[in-house]
Amino acid sequence: MAANMILLANVLPSSFWRSPHCCSSSKGRQTVRVPVLNLAAAMAPVKRSCEFYDMHHEIVPYAEAWSWQKDIVKQKKALNDKGEDTLDTLIILQHRPVYTLGTGSSEGYLNFDLEDAPFDVYRTERGGEVTFHGPGQLVMYPIINLRYHRMDLHWYLRALEEVAIRVLRSTFAIKASRVEGLTGVWFGDQKLAAIGIKVSQWIAYHGLALNVTTDLTGFHQIVPCGIQDRQVGSIKGLLQEFASSNIFEDGHPYHSNDNELIDLTSKSLVQEFCEVFQVDLHQKPIPVGQFPPYTEALLLPTSLQMTSVTTSCDLLPPTPPSPSPSPSPASTADSEAQLIPNLPDDVSLNCLARIPRPDYLKLSLVSKSWHSAMSSSALFATRSLLQTTQTSLYLNLRIGSNFHWYTLLPKPNAQQKPFVIPLPPAPSRTVGPAFAVIGPKIYVIGGSVNEVPLNSVWVYDCRFNRWEAGPRMRVGREFAAAGVVGGRIFVVGGCVVDNLSRSVNWAEAFDPVTGEWTPVPSPIEVREKWMHASAVIGERIYAMADRGGVVYDVGEGKWGSVCKRLDLGWRGRAAVVGGILFCYDYLGKIRGYDMEEDRWKELKGVGKGLPKFLCGATMVNFDGRLCVIWEGKGSGKEVEIMCADIEVWKDGDGELSGRILWSDAILRVPNGAAIVHCMAADF
Repeated sequence: MAANMILLANVLPSSFWRSPHCCSSSKGRQTVRVPVLNLAAAMAPVKRSCEFYDMHHEIVPYAEAWSWQKDIVKQKKALNDKGEDTLDTLIILQHRPVYTLGTGSSEGYLNFDLEDAPFDVYRTERGGEVTFHGPGQLVMYPIINLRYHRMDLHWYLRALEEVAIRVLRSTFAIKASRVEGLTGVWFGDQKLAAIGIKVSQWIAYHGLALNVTTDLTGFHQIVPCGIQDRQVGSIKGLLQEFASSNIFEDGHPYHSNDNELIDLTSKSLVQEFCEVFQVDLHQKPIPVGQFPPYTEALLLPTSLQMTSVTTSCDLLPPTPPSPSPSPSPASTADSEAQLIPNLPDDVSLNCLARIPRPDYLKLSLVSKSWHSAMSSSALFATRSLLQTTQTSLYLNLRIGSNFHWYTLLPKPNAQQKPFVIPLPPAPSRTVGPAFAVIGPKIYVIGGSVNEVPLNSVWVYDCRFNRWEAGPRMRVGREFAAAGVVGGRIFVVGGCVVDNLSRSVNWAEAFDPVTGEWTPVPSPIEVREKWMHASAVIGERIYAMADRGGVVYDVGEGKWGSVCKRLDLGWRGRAAVVGGILFCYDYLGKIRGYDMEEDRWKELKGVGKGLPKFLCGATMVNFDGRLCVIWEGKGSGKEVEIMCADIEVWKDGDGELSGRILWSDAILRVPNGAAIVHCMAADF
């Protein structure tokens, strides 16, 4: 035994032994020092060294990063062939907007023509379907030799997922998880992290992309990862949603700006990667001059990203432009100072404001100053003054448990099909909100999360394609009625009158000039909880409740009941055009209610061009015309969303007549999708 212990002492390093115990013998005997083996230390894994390129603030072209990865893999393979160990490598960075496809990805998941792609498109050797990379998304590229970790691809994928799950849970209290049968990291039905890898000779590369502050618009032109019934989310979006639901207290540290969120997430990614893969990082300098600097001028504003026609769709790295002589500083300053040479900018804006809005994409490519002007508040203010604004249709759909937003661009001519563009999702996905439109802004008011009514308001600015938080109401509401009169938004009902605050604020009004909500006095006998429809005729707001309806005359400040004939005949989401309230009857035909005559009248002249709306339809006043949206017949697993633009008028006999200007399918969505609301915004 003593000989064996001496042998172990000679073979094992001293760090594997505890401090020796002193064994005292009886009097007169020699004291023997016996070493005791530290088994815990002997069994602890030895951490591997990993070189680390920290580029989390760098926005790198995909082609350059891809080529760099392959060079590193080539070097590691060469060392492997010589029987030499290689260090692991970790790269963290962001990308310019780009779409990447896996080796077997289907182009059927692209919602655009490759000849007219919004951004560069690359087919790579990684696994998985199409995805989007862009600024605000942290991409982690581990290039590691699995021989020194675990030669198991399933283990490696789960380990990458574990890194992201730990980041989300420990740093942001987001209870992220896996979904059986799907690769990636999820919160509910929102995918926060996508994973795609390539392994060659047991050297793994490509990796993980985590959406932090990403503009998710880019995902709307594809079916991300080929998954039809789920959506993509971001850390920033979830934190905003939590904040709007009062999950966080005021002053919560996660109410941070984008750079702080990126820094915080990157630091956590690095820590969790080291823990999961048991590596020690050794930071390396960024290769000098390898990546050109990224500037905002290289990226169209969000409102134009989805329809850009100038980016390359080659599947190979783009060729850099040939150098050209640089203009003198004086000439550059002059050209940037004026939109149109030798014309004052106010005159130039006056000219640009007269051009149809669909042409603004092309105009934004003329120069940097035009690029800025096309999305400036001054241009839209000039359009309003000149009365050259145009109306666009906005559509909110429920697909599965998700809510999707789209806009229908104006048709340039009668022959061209309508063009639908997906929009960024609202930061908070509420059930049963009310909607209102003032000028270029769409207000999404209240709604509930987990059956809790909220007082939050989200505002979508159609001019700049962005969401922003609006002033909160005094009480939370769901399924309220809303209408705009005199430039103010009135909301009615949608709250249980079980305390003084809800009683006093059963109806509220919002003034966008002051940004304040004020209570609208209401008698107790008109108060109802659920509202299923609303409309504005003149200065009166009509709110249809479960049991009868109420009407509020804004001018006179008086409440009343909806007349019986209107109440009984009103079905679905109606629209008011020319003082007539249009909806459909029980036979599925469109008819209008004439307030002056207190009579329903059938809309003649459109019967042959429209179906019977037995399953309902949604209507909206579209620039003085009646626009009807409905769910058409589908094929297989999809259904068409149909749209008809109808000119309506009163004929000589006082009857209602109409003419269908155009009718067509505008969108194809999965079966089970439903139209939540449609709106028209003018800007």
